[in-house]
Amino acid sequence: MARASQFLATLSHLRATQVYWRIRYRLRAALGGIKSVPVTDDDAPLDIHAIERLQGWARSLAQWCPPNLPRLQQARQGTFTYLNTAATTSAGKVPWDQGNPSRLWQYELQYCSFIRDLTLDNSTEAWDDERQQCIDWMHDWIDAHPLSNSIAWEAYPTSVRLMHWALACAVFRIDDIVITRSMREQLTVLAQSLEYDIQANHLFRNAAAMTVAGALLDETTFNRGMKLLEEQVTEQLLPDGSHYEGSPHYHLQVLLDLLMVQDVCEKPPKWLRDAAYRM
Repeated sequence: MARASQFLATLSHLRATQVYWRIRYRLRAALGGIKSVPVTDDDAPLDIHAIERLQGWARSLAQWCPPNLPRLQQARQGTFTYLNTAATTSAGKVPWDQGNPSRLWQYELQYCSFIRDLTLDNSTEAWDDERQQCIDWMHDWIDAHPLSNSIAWEAYPTSVRLMHWALACAVFRIDDIVITRSMREQLTVLAQSLEYDIQANHLFRNAAAMTVAGALLDETTFNRGMKLLEEQVTEQLLPDGSHYEGSPHYHLQVLLDLLMVQDVCEKPPKWLRDAAYRM
C-alpha cells in the first residue's frame, strides 16, 4: 500500500508527455531496444572549423574548471575511483563491466571524465603519448560496448561522453575512423533516445551533446540539437537567469553547456548569447 501511494504521489507531479515517453521507452526496451543504427557518411572527416573553435573552448575551460589531476593520475595507473569505490584495470582494460552494484558508479565511469581531465591537461600543448593514451581509452570503450540496452548506451551517459570525446578529438586532433564511426553511432542512438520522460537538466544535456557532437559530425543533427536547446532555454531558464531546478550545481552545469555550444557555433544566435549572459 505504501509503495502504491508513493507511486501515485510521484505520478501526480508528472506531465502527460513524460508518462507517454516513459511508457514508449519501456515498451521499446521490452521489445529488444535499438537493435541497429544506420550510420551515413561514416568516412567523412570531422569539421575542421568546429575542431578549431573547440580547441579555444578547451583552453578557456582548463582555466575556469581545471582538470582533476589526482583522478587523472589514478586513471593513468589503471585505477578508477568514484563514490569512494575503486576498480582497477584487468589486462590493461578499463573495468567497464566489473558489475559494481552502484548504478551511479557505472554512470560516472561511462562519462569518461578521465578523458576530459586528460584533454584539459593538454589544452595548451598536446603530447603524443597523451594523445595515444586518449585513443587507447576510446578504442577500449568501443571494443567493450557493441550496441545494446546497457547503461553505456543510455541517453545521459552517452551525452556526457560525446561532449568529452568531442573535446578530446579537438585538442588531440584525433582523426581515427573507428572513433568517428563510434561517435556517429552514439550520436544517432542519442537522437532516438532523448530524455523527454525525465526532462530538466537531462534533456538540456542531450540537446547540448547533439549540438556539440553534431557540429563535428553531422549538420542535420546539429540543427536539431540547436532547435531543442532553444526550446529548453525557454523552458528551463527563469527571467533572472537562474535554472528552474533551483540547484547551484545544475545551474553551473547548464551554463557550461551553453558556453560550450556558444563556442562551437560559427555564429552563435542571439537567444544563445542572451541566455549565457543572463545565467
